[in-house]
Amino acid sequence: TEQFAVARAPNYNGEDGFAYGIHLNGNVKNIDTSIVALNARQPDPVYLLQGLASDGRVQLQEEFARYSMAGLGVAIDPGHSLVVRSELAYFRQWQFINLLSETGVSENDMVKGLIGLDYLWRDWLLSMQWWRQQIINWQPGTSQQQKDDLFTISAEGSQFQDRLNSRLVLAASPGVEDGFAQGIFKYRPNDTIRFGFQIDIYFGKQEMLFGAYDKHDNVQLSFDYLFN
Repeated sequence: TEQFAVARAPNYNGEDGFAYGIHLNGNVKNIDTSIVALNARQPDPVYLLQGLASDGRVQLQEEFARYSMAGLGVAIDPGHSLVVRSELAYFRQWQFINLLSETGVSENDMVKGLIGLDYLWRDWLLSMQWWRQQIINWQPGTSQQQKDDLFTISAEGSQFQDRLNSRLVLAASPGVEDGFAQGIFKYRPNDTIRFGFQIDIYFGKQEMLFGAYDKHDNVQLSFDYLFN
């Protein structure tokens, strides 16, 4: 941060901006359908290049850019304890940090989509999901890759007459060294006491999403007392 001078335009209040949208949900010919449209500001700021500050540092102007998105989600129940689901979202005018551009940012449209399969087996809900994000008209120097893929499998269920709840997750990006594994277990020996155990394991290259937390694995133990 010492190499840059970060400021905001006078009277700028973009971080306090508003969002508005619409969400419709219904059933069309036995297909659960969801439609969403949103106009909002990005949660993380981008930094516009403004030349040099008086002390010789590069001057950056912080800005929370506004974008629009539209999305569609469907879920189909073909029977046999299966559910097939899919989502597709289109983001317009999403801004990325890009220090190779004249302004320090690049503005691109972006598409996110997923397809998943859920299967109920005894007391377990088994899920598989493939997720992709792709930047349209990607430019060199953009802070994110042109496309990102993530494959996730999970299992969630209860045992011992619902006294133990378990959740297992494995997520990985195909073709690259980047992944995440998680186990969450909650046990209630009676109606007032609950023990918890959670472990998070990260692996992969340092520049990747999960690999950035490599060697920062996490273990949590918890104890809850529920007052009646």
